[in-house]
Amino acid sequence: MKHYKLPCFCSLLSAGVMLLLVGCTTLEPTPQVGGAPFDDGFLTVVVAPGEGRSCVGTPCSVYYRVPDLGGSVEVIANNFSLGRFPAGETVGLGQYNDPVRIVVPQAGVPPAFVHIPQDIP
Repeated sequence: MKHYKLPCFCSLLSAGVMLLLVGCTTLEPTPQVGGAPFDDGFLTVVVAPGEGRSCVGTPCSVYYRVPDLGGSVEVIANNFSLGRFPAGETVGLGQYNDPVRIVVPQAGVPPAFVHIPQDIP
């Protein structure tokens, strides 16, 4: 009985699967500190406490101006803690397909809202 080798196919298949898995893990919101990009209201919005904005397209990149309260503050989006960020900085909270409510607990500042229209079937 003769055995045939598939020299590159298996390694290429495994590399493709790994790339697919790495790509899928980047779909979750990934907070980052840095300057805010241009707020176009289509795919990118920047909000601060007490502000509301609409993002027409999805996924929408949401940036938040952390209130200048001194030190670092916890930022929560849709009841999910995104971590602690330096006060006074603009932070990227990730990309969203659903409306977002952003709060800074125990800071006494009003929440920020990002409205993202939902497709109605």
